Amino acid sequence: MIPTIGVFTASLFVWCMFCHGELTRLKPHARYLTEFYVAIALGGAAGGVFVGLIAPNFFNSYYEFPIGLAMCAALAGILAPRPKTGWLSAPRFWRPALGVVFCGFVVYLGMVMRRSVHNYLLVERNFYGQLRVREYAEPDEEPYRMLVHGLINHGEQMLSEEYRRQPITYFCKASGIGHVMAARTAAPQRVGIMGMGCGTLAAYRRPGDIYRFYEINALVPPIAKTKFTYLTDSPAKIEIALGDARLSLEHEPSQQFDLLVMDAFSGDSVPVHLITREALQTYFRHLKPGGLLALNVSNNYLDLRPVLERVASSFNKIALYYSFSPDDDDILCYPSGWVVIADPGIRQTAPDLVKAAEILAPRRGFRMWTDDFSSLWGVMK
Repeated sequence: MIPTIGVFTASLFVWCMFCHGELTRLKPHARYLTEFYVAIALGGAAGGVFVGLIAPNFFNSYYEFPIGLAMCAALAGILAPRPKTGWLSAPRFWRPALGVVFCGFVVYLGMVMRRSVHNYLLVERNFYGQLRVREYAEPDEEPYRMLVHGLINHGEQMLSEEYRRQPITYFCKASGIGHVMAARTAAPQRVGIMGMGCGTLAAYRRPGDIYRFYEINALVPPIAKTKFTYLTDSPAKIEIALGDARLSLEHEPSQQFDLLVMDAFSGDSVPVHLITREALQTYFRHLKPGGLLALNVSNNYLDLRPVLERVASSFNKIALYYSFSPDDDDILCYPSGWVVIADPGIRQTAPDLVKAAEILAPRRGFRMWTDDFSSLWGVMK
């Protein structure tokens, strides 16, 4: 996949330079510049409509990318000046040579796009990107399914009866959220979850519990229900609220959650607007007294612990950090990092939960993130 992205990027750069050069070379006399720039603007608008509106609704993969590159290659063949010397300067060689190069490029791009959707159980796409479901069943290994959004893993489920109902990956029982779920004593409980994925957290269900999922992508719930079984296997009541999690919570009356989980990712990171002071103020409004807020901060590049510690302190709460790295032979767990924000009284009400965590301390000079301020400079690993 990485070499393919490199080829696409290099091709895009070459064709962009070519197109800009040809625009300059073909620029008309000043008296016709108005029509010239209007034509350029209309072309840009048409391309934007095709990429932003038509392609996501008609293609299940990013076919507009190779189509656009192929059209640029064809345009280059039509407009590029013929070499004045060498064997390509002969008319009988010039056009066929361009045709061979163009056809080869189109075939290569077609093969690349074919591989991007081949051997997947399901491939769908909308405004929020491409979702793919793939099943892995290697000899002598446990079969499983994976939900992929772009290039990011958004959930897995084992298929064997032994493991099918167990939470895995970043949500396994040894992870931070696993500790939180194990510490629940009262039943039934009301749990809110921002970000559905394949519905893994529903595996912690108990009869009488209510799990309310907030999911912005309308394609995700039907995929989670039909290609995975976490939601359908759960004895808990499942509620789904479509839309941006923060906006949905801002417009809802207090849900009185015992636990609210933030597991919404854009690409490989948490959207900033979901971890600012104003966002957490909204979350706390939806918690019962003594309720917990758990946030998935697993990330290879960003350390969000100081962000959440500052916000927690501003509300007179403490932030507990759970870091987990599984053994090499662990087939259920992924390395993960979770932050749980709770009232200071948790030291007495759930001492084991506190004992298993690191209580985050302030980082000197770190500025609290708000809707008006955030900076990646202080959180890069």
